[in-house]
Amino acid sequence: MAQPSMEISQQPSHRDARSPTGFVLTGYEKGILLCLLLGVLYLRLYKRKRKQDKICSHCGERNPPHQTNCKKCSAPLFHK
Repeated sequence: MAQPSMEISQQPSHRDARSPTGFVLTGYEKGILLCLLLGVLYLRLYKRKRKQDKICSHCGERNPPHQTNCKKCSAPLFHK
């Protein structure tokens, strides 16, 4: 009995996946972009928080919005 000859056909090589826009980020670049976006978000939230602070008219100290008297000089705070 003769064994049938088997031929190994070459499979086509895999093509690299390409972005439709041609813009591809590596993992490192994605991490940097994420850190940058988180930094911008933190700064916006920090500025919004500072905008709501009450400023003492006597000493100029910043106080949280829930306080009624200055934490430094105990003067009454008026919301501006």
